Amino acid sequence: MTNVAQLIKEAEHWSQKGQLDIAKMLWEEVIELRPTMSTAYANLGIIYAKYEEWRTALSYLNKAARLNTNSADVWHARGMALLKLQQYQEALHSFNHAIGLAPYQWTLFFSRGCLYGELQLYKEALADYSEALSLNPDAIDARHNRGNIHIDLGQYQGAIDDFTDLIDRTPDNYLAHYHRGLAYVGQDNLDHAITDFNSTLNLVPTFLPAKYNLACIYVRQSKIDSAIHLLRTVFQANPLMQHYARKDPDLANIHHHPMFASPA
Repeated sequence: MTNVAQLIKEAEHWSQKGQLDIAKMLWEEVIELRPTMSTAYANLGIIYAKYEEWRTALSYLNKAARLNTNSADVWHARGMALLKLQQYQEALHSFNHAIGLAPYQWTLFFSRGCLYGELQLYKEALADYSEALSLNPDAIDARHNRGNIHIDLGQYQGAIDDFTDLIDRTPDNYLAHYHRGLAYVGQDNLDHAITDFNSTLNLVPTFLPAKYNLACIYVRQSKIDSAIHLLRTVFQANPLMQHYARKDPDLANIHHHPMFASPA
């Protein structure tokens, strides 16, 4: 007779080793022997989520949730699958249920914050990211996302504070430098923005958004040659950016340049 406990132990072992195909097969064996074991369905759902097969993942997670309505982890994973499938109201219901079960888990607030961000409910997203950080001040992704939400709300100093904290913790975080630069642009603090965009490019020389935004600042400062040089490199790397730039009011003063001519 097959030992279910041994199968579970092996499935967990192979999951931890990243051997998901083996783990999946073992969890399927567990379900054959114990068809009402919610943990097996939950783990299969998580494996399919790692495969990014969201509909299959949701099917298993729905079964797990029906068998055990009191698992915050199951409701959280279900919410993430629904979020990926853009079923936002159901995802919100899942996250709310998970938070009701485990209001001490920062990841639940983080995930609901991501959902609110997708829905452009920025004040709600800000509240959830702030709650996540109150539970775990070291949650880098929550701090980064909150900084971006501050920018969306026009709260530039809040964004600068968040990204500065991130840079202090992770000096090589090029996205933190870049987004802090955007916040400085929002404050019209162009010198600080230039410093941050240059820091971004020192870390990742090919990061086109930093080059583009730096060029926009140079146009505002009448440093036209520097702006043209940067924009040439951007357009060569990504021709689609040229179409966007033709309509960008920040570049209106140089739209007469031949570089912006539409193709014949």
